[in-house]
Amino acid sequence: MVMQGTTEMITDEWCQVLGIDFAEPYDNFFSLGGDSLMVLRLTRRLEDRLHGQFPLTVLYLDGTLGAPIDACYEAARHSGSSK
Repeated sequence: MVMQGTTEMITDEWCQVLGIDFAEPYDNFFSLGGDSLMVLRLTRRLEDRLHGQFPLTVLYLDGTLGAPIDACYEAARHSGSSK
């Protein structure tokens, strides 16, 4: 599920959905203007790019950019993937 460049890909999708040029791992989706419809849009884009399901709760429970990045790497660790 997770491939090399995942951090950059998630950051890119995050920025595109929010209409911003740059984001840090501690930036909060909702503080930057995100809303529930944008969460759905971002989730769909991540699922398309990762070729798998992405849990909505990740963005609602911890709205930082680091949360979906960490979730992808955690899923890869549990599945035995190294990247």
